[in-house]
Amino acid sequence: MEKVGKIEIVIVRKPTDFDDLMDRIRCLKRQGELKYETVNIVQVLELSTEEYDKIANDFLANNKKLLSHDGGFDENNIRNVIEVRSSNRVAMYIDREGYDYARYVGIRRFF
Repeated sequence: MEKVGKIEIVIVRKPTDFDDLMDRIRCLKRQGELKYETVNIVQVLELSTEEYDKIANDFLANNKKLLSHDGGFDENNIRNVIEVRSSNRVAMYIDREGYDYARYVGIRRFF
C-alpha cells in the first residue's frame, strides 16, 4: 500500500460528530491524558464544504462509499488513516478499521 505521509495525531474511538471529538480531546487534555499517535496517511480526500460537513456532523453514519480505505494497521503496527480536508475546515484523520463509519477520528494538533 502506498503511503502519502506519516504524522502524529490525537485520535478518538467512536466520536459521534466533530463537536464530540473536540470535547473528548479537551477532556483528555484536562486529565493530562492527551497522547499523540503516529499514523500513516494512505489517502487524501479534498472535499467540498458540504461533503466535509456531512461526515463531520455524523461520524457514525455509513460513509463507506466516500471513505473507501478500510484503515487498520500496517506491518509495523502503525495505523493507516484517510486525511479528509476542505477549505476553511480542520483536517480530520479517519480510520474506518473495516467498518462502514468513521470508527477512529483524529486531528493533527490540539493546544
